Amino acid sequence: MTNGPGNRPTYDQWSSILDEGSFEEVYDALETVVAHLEDAHLPLADALACYELGMRLAARCDRYLQEAELRISRLDEDTARAAADDDPLADDFEQSRL
Repeated sequence: MTNGPGNRPTYDQWSSILDEGSFEEVYDALETVVAHLEDAHLPLADALACYELGMRLAARCDRYLQEAELRISRLDEDTARAAADDDPLADDFEQSRL
């Protein structure tokens, strides 16, 4: 990946990471943006651009995490349902609760 001036990724590269990057790639990009924001010599316009990009990267990371949490919840529900279907005592327990 060829970077722009200052060895920073270009806008197209950031966009590609946002659109197609894995969670790890997006998270690494977010860490890079945070490091740039922590640079005391960053001009205001660049700082604002980094902040905006950082917010977009953070939102993308959040979506990845929400999707993962949903998948885990569904797997847990499926596993519990399958275990209940295989356990005749679970049916007795459910009947006794009624």
